[in-house]
Amino acid sequence: MDHRAPSLSPDEWLADALNTPFFMQGPASSENTALAALAALQHEGAPSDVAANFKFHGDECFRAKKYADAAQYYVRALRVPPPHCLRRLCLLNLAACDLAAGNSRRALCCCRQVLDDNPDDAKALYRAAKACLMLDRPDECLQHAARCVSVCSSAPQAADTLAALAELQTRAHQRAAALAQRAADAHARELQARREEAALGDALRARRIRVCRSADGVPDAVLRLDEPLNPASTLLFPVAVAYPLARVSDFVAQVAETATLGELLVCVLGSTRDWDRGGEYRADRVSVCMETRGGVVGFGQEECVGEAVRRSGTELVDGIVRVLVLPTARVGEWVRSSGLCWRSAGNREVEGQQG
Repeated sequence: MDHRAPSLSPDEWLADALNTPFFMQGPASSENTALAALAALQHEGAPSDVAANFKFHGDECFRAKKYADAAQYYVRALRVPPPHCLRRLCLLNLAACDLAAGNSRRALCCCRQVLDDNPDDAKALYRAAKACLMLDRPDECLQHAARCVSVCSSAPQAADTLAALAELQTRAHQRAAALAQRAADAHARELQARREEAALGDALRARRIRVCRSADGVPDAVLRLDEPLNPASTLLFPVAVAYPLARVSDFVAQVAETATLGELLVCVLGSTRDWDRGGEYRADRVSVCMETRGGVVGFGQEECVGEAVRRSGTELVDGIVRVLVLPTARVGEWVRSSGLCWRSAGNREVEGQQG
């Protein structure tokens, strides 16, 4: 009787070969029994043999610079768990993989486990120092490096290691100096900001000007002193100019408290506006006022911005001076529609007409 296997066509033979682990070119299907059997063999035998097998494959992957694959093998070996000597090697090799892959936090964790058993393990100290520097912790890096130098100084043929440690220490010292300078600069900026804030507060109190902050704030609006640390220097206001009857507005980032309202108007109305087709908004044809709790206060154009703020008693939200500009001929119209009382700087209240 002929027991020879039935012959296969070339295509069938190739398909069968590609399901054999040695010839596989892609992920195996869940039904590949040959591969499943090989995988099961990895877990056969004594724990030390299983761990050693995983470490062997990890070492091969590491030499091929396949650090992610190597790390997986070392993790599997550590889960067995391996005997003490093999555990140390797997932890150190896993740390090396993680350093190469940029996973410095896990690398440091692996080194610390080795150092818990032996605080003078040179490889663990060196790799821990490298991990600390990658984590931007130069002080810890220097501690590990100094201990490693102490351990390696008496070891034969340690010149290369000591040279690498010296280079690592140089980088750590440079980074520590940079971080110290950054912290000093940040502290100086914070101190300067506090001094400027205190000087601004003194200036506002001396001028009897109240300021409050809204929840959102206005990033472009900065109330400041011309000389940030001198409360007697000129206040510079951000000014919002609204034209309520035209429903448009302007924003001026910086206006000196000594500037007059007339100068402010020249700044914002100095050129022809597309929305002012009737020519109502010329500096000599408009009136200026500020809102208060009791209505609005009108000011002459010769009034200084800072004095107008002080006399109106207006609370500056986010430090912004809010000015309303109306055509003089239409002030009464706006007062009636708004329901507000118009009060001139001379304290005379008028409803429905200009004060």
